[in-house]
Amino acid sequence: MTERVGIPRAVDSAGRTFDRTAIERVPQPFDGPLRCAGCTTVVQAVHGYPRRNGTLVDPYYRLTHRTEAPHDPHCRYDFDARVGRLHEEHRSALTKDGDVYELRLPETDTAPPGAALLADTRSDGRDRLTIHPRRGHTLAPVLSAAAAIAAMISTYDDDPQARARFAARWKGERIAWEDFYFDVAQDARRLARVVAGRDHPVAVSGHVKRVGRTARDTADVVELATGRGVTHPPNGRWIHVRLMSKAPGALPREVGQRVLGYGRWEHFEPEDSDNHYVNLWVDHASSVTTTR
Repeated sequence: MTERVGIPRAVDSAGRTFDRTAIERVPQPFDGPLRCAGCTTVVQAVHGYPRRNGTLVDPYYRLTHRTEAPHDPHCRYDFDARVGRLHEEHRSALTKDGDVYELRLPETDTAPPGAALLADTRSDGRDRLTIHPRRGHTLAPVLSAAAAIAAMISTYDDDPQARARFAARWKGERIAWEDFYFDVAQDARRLARVVAGRDHPVAVSGHVKRVGRTARDTADVVELATGRGVTHPPNGRWIHVRLMSKAPGALPREVGQRVLGYGRWEHFEPEDSDNHYVNLWVDHASSVTTTR
């Protein structure tokens, strides 16, 4: 049984809104009674505490009574109701296993015959694997569900308890959400580590920073914004996250647009450069979508 997801914000009697960090301040800055920041229901502040295994639970706000004093209908911080609606809306891509909602990922295959235009090799010399959905299958439900889950977790300020309620399932393996979905503005280092150490597909979200061509003019390149000065320890190389394609029209072209790319990303460290590249080769437009 996973722990319940707490309410991230509350409003005090003076109408002021407070996040979780206010709970641990001494003295506490809010005046009671508190109510949920998403509805009118009264809530309580709960201090952070250690679990028996030594990990810490962050402070949060909770209902005074789940059944007698629930959230108002359609409250954005009613996690149980929201995750139920999300599951129903994305039932074609999501399954429920206990308290965890799993995103079912399509398997990958090697490039089909006639795909010479897209042929490439990995930096380690192995044949590159690309995403080729089975006939009749589309990546749209997977990308749509992934974006919806990420938006919901963001509503809860990326609460670890909220993340723990979601995972991805690929070839029978359950993948923790933090090892599957990455916002490059915050997670570029972790993305680089996961791509270098594991082989499963991942979903990467970010704003388009630059649109152009490779140095040898062989492919389109879209670079995502990672923030200023993001390096990959221990060698200190600069991390660049890029979508690449030889298929005309497969990549977005608008700088500043937020996109989500899914597939088997790969890493590459040129010997004559201080850069660490994390690349996704895109062979069809359905591997990339725009998001808000």
